[in-house]
Amino acid sequence: MSQMKIADRNRIEFLVALGWPLPKIAADLGRSPSTIRNELLGHRLDSNKGYGCSNRICAHFDECLRKTFSAHGEVLRKNSSGCFESCPDFREATCLRLSKPPFVCNGCQKERVCPLKKKFYIASAAQTGYETKLRLSRTGIHPSDDDIRNMNDILSPSICKGQSVSAIMNAHESTFKDYARSTVYGWIKAGLFSAKGHDL
Repeated sequence: MSQMKIADRNRIEFLVALGWPLPKIAADLGRSPSTIRNELLGHRLDSNKGYGCSNRICAHFDECLRKTFSAHGEVLRKNSSGCFESCPDFREATCLRLSKPPFVCNGCQKERVCPLKKKFYIASAAQTGYETKLRLSRTGIHPSDDDIRNMNDILSPSICKGQSVSAIMNAHESTFKDYARSTVYGWIKAGLFSAKGHDL
């Protein structure tokens, strides 16, 4: 089976947004349903878009009978803005759409008004993630995505200010202690970070 290309990923993003089931998407791309499933699960992005915009963020919202007092007398607490922020019974709701196909919020008709945490599949981000892992695989070293982000947050601004990689690594020893300077230089020249080889 050939590697997934950006055209394939764009097609997946488009078809998921249309509401196509995974087997139909797989057939359209000439892939197995498990390949599409793994692509969506492996490259979906977390999003806080609209997070907490309504009290329906609470799993108990529909059956909640807690009361509070207002200028109009006793009212249901859930009708007060932000009631979940201080409620001892608050339990954050989760969307079943994220635990079964399509595993993402793309194409969901409720997305614009949904107060829950979201996950999206973005083809360009999936392609960038794949290319990053490919570059890392060629180095023989596999830092986590969080480690890459942390190193980039430290390295790139400092390099652009004229600091040397050695000085930056020495100043942040806990972050870079597992990596050789030559490896970090190689990652920079390979385009792994925001700072590029010409910035050195």
